[in-house]
Amino acid sequence: MILKNYYTFLPPIDEGDIKNILPQINMGLDSDFLEGNTHYEILCRLCIIIKKLGYDEIIIFFDKFDEDQRMKNNATTISEFINSLLTDNKILENLNLQLIISIWEIPFRKIMSEVRTQKHFCPILSWSERTLQNALNRRLQVFSGDKIRNYEDLFDISCESKNLEQMFELSNNNPRDLWHIMNSIMHAQYEIDSMKMKISDEAIVNGLRRFVSGFNFYEYYPKNPKAKANSMDIYSYIKHLLKVKEEKFTKNQLSLAANTGSSTNNYVVGMENIGLIANTGEKSSGGVLYRICDPKVVYAIKNSIDITRP
Repeated sequence: MILKNYYTFLPPIDEGDIKNILPQINMGLDSDFLEGNTHYEILCRLCIIIKKLGYDEIIIFFDKFDEDQRMKNNATTISEFINSLLTDNKILENLNLQLIISIWEIPFRKIMSEVRTQKHFCPILSWSERTLQNALNRRLQVFSGDKIRNYEDLFDISCESKNLEQMFELSNNNPRDLWHIMNSIMHAQYEIDSMKMKISDEAIVNGLRRFVSGFNFYEYYPKNPKAKANSMDIYSYIKHLLKVKEEKFTKNQLSLAANTGSSTNNYVVGMENIGLIANTGEKSSGGVLYRICDPKVVYAIKNSIDITRP
């Protein structure tokens, strides 16, 4: 019939006669095999070929998959996606290759109990203040054409050391945040006095406030795309923490300040799960003390800065 439709000049065709010559062919796919095993076998054979080409080491980098838009910044979706790989000891212990997998810390925490972290190297990457300073100096050196080698040379001598230290504290051990902080401070200086050759103390303060108030917390914390606006997500949590007005608090203090009522425990558990707060192990007035881990939220509390959902 396909030929008849394509070549209109052909004579009439009797389907019954056709089927006697070309019986119906079943085009169904065999799905009984295990897809994972098949992929693993292909990978092993590929390693053999690569070794025969003269390469001694095979290193596979698996990165940025959690930034794929199909993940929708959902920690649960990301953890479910990567779980089968991180728990497949057959491939992780294969002597012919080495896997380097980079993953967002929050979804990794969700499946950490299933991963053999004692057998496989699973470091949590964190930049110390000194390392951040060195990285900033190197970045300034490169982009200034070797004219600036020390970030302190950018700032006026009258700048308070506590404000300079605050830049690194708010970066939260993350160089990317430090770049955004520097950008915010430079924009603030331009608005104050675009002709000034050094960054003022006022520009640092204004820049830090702008960085905190305008920060997209969904970059750090999971977002459920199906959640309602008043559901428990990072901005709901921050809204309640700002009402507590303390870096450390008990469940009772959270309940009284934010009027969370019977949902207080759910809020605390949710904030702990995403790393926004941590149990200090200390007690106050009979209640366990929790500490806010994100320095931006602490800074907002101390400086009366409002943080709203974008």
